[in-house]
Amino acid sequence: MRSTTGVAISVYLLASLLQPVPADAQYKAVNPQIQKIVEQISEEKIATILKKLEAFGTRNTFSTQDHPTRGIGAARKWIYEQFRSYSPKLEVSFDQYRLKKSTDRGSRIPNDADLYNVVAVLPGTTHTTVPHRADWLAPMVDEFLDA
Repeated sequence: MRSTTGVAISVYLLASLLQPVPADAQYKAVNPQIQKIVEQISEEKIATILKKLEAFGTRNTFSTQDHPTRGIGAARKWIYEQFRSYSPKLEVSFDQYRLKKSTDRGSRIPNDADLYNVVAVLPGTTHTTVPHRADWLAPMVDEFLDA
């Protein structure tokens, strides 16, 4: 399950970089900033991230929320800080929602839980003053009941 999560994060990151550019913003050449970012992606960096996530022991949805080094709460805080370190322009926040207990037979949700997505938004522009689009990244890092 851990390697599946890492693959999902990697695929999402690459897919987000390969999104089609709107017709009104076609470029005649490769944007050197984008090329530099893509060139910095490496198997070693992805492996390092995966090892760090594995070091939290579990990212089970119902694991501890407040332990400093173990569980989904610690993983969430680490990801938040990683995003913040990438750029002062990146707007990082938590998107909180409540997962309601299910009494259905065979349910994997035995009790209510507060969950949080880590969301990073990089506001974009077509010109220096005209808002254009915002690219966002919010990887799934929990292992739902896979303690």
